[in-house]
Amino acid sequence: ASKLRKDGHVAITFFGDGANYQGLMHETFNMAQKWKLPLIFYCENNRYSEMTPISRTSSVNELYLFVRGYGMKSVQIDGNDVETVYTAVSEAAERARAGEGPTYIEGITYRLAGHMANDLETYRTAEEVDMQRSHEPLVVLRNKLLAREVSQEQIDEIEASVEEEIRAAVEFAENSPWPALGEAYTDVYAF
Repeated sequence: ASKLRKDGHVAITFFGDGANYQGLMHETFNMAQKWKLPLIFYCENNRYSEMTPISRTSSVNELYLFVRGYGMKSVQIDGNDVETVYTAVSEAAERARAGEGPTYIEGITYRLAGHMANDLETYRTAEEVDMQRSHEPLVVLRNKLLAREVSQEQIDEIEASVEEEIRAAVEFAENSPWPALGEAYTDVYAF
């Protein structure tokens, strides 16, 4: 819709590494590239397709290489680094707005919690999860800010402000009336 309207909007879709093995994804990659759609595919590669290590489900460990066969621009980034993610998404949006089509971003990350509520997590060790805690995005960002001489007090103030903003947004949503039925199609691009 944005391409036809020429409104400069860019859509972004987030999905896990396991989705790459679905045929529908490859049809979508092909069509998006063929039509040069203003779209960003962001793959959150947490190294496990549900409970199975990617090494057991894929013949390719670097998933961003999948879409190169369609001629699509693709990159692999540190998905735990907020600044790196921001830069990659911004560059992809610029490409899309310039009419260069979609970009596939593979963000290497880690899922600290189980895949679902009742996940016993027998497929990975507690040590593996604990090791990854120091690479969690907010920890990485906090360390970068401290290295740039942003004080802990300033970081605490930012966190308190964000928590208040979230609390107010949740309160607003909970106290708001249900949207009109006609709103169901607002900003929806596919069904």
